[in-house]
Amino acid sequence: LIKPGGTCFLITYGDPKVRMHHLTPSAYNWNISLYILPRPGFKKPGNSSSSSAKRCLEAIPLTSEGMLLPSDYVLEDPDSHFIYICSKKVEEVAQIHPHTH
Repeated sequence: LIKPGGTCFLITYGDPKVRMHHLTPSAYNWNISLYILPRPGFKKPGNSSSSSAKRCLEAIPLTSEGMLLPSDYVLEDPDSHFIYICSKKVEEVAQIHPHTH
């Protein structure tokens, strides 16, 4: 169990099409950030250096359904690691104060 405000890290080869349905049930109450980390030393074909270093530090935007990458997203390295950071939302608990007479 993860308490409200707690964080779970999932590092996997599973892309969002495979993993997000496991992470998005409403009962989990997560805020999910996705990062994609290419293999060490990966270079884009036809490019002597990779621009991926900066991009792996930026969260990948998910669609409003939270299920897939945006349709215009291009995965540079098919063997990337997918890092899901799941933070349990802090539920606001309404405090009930008994009426005193």
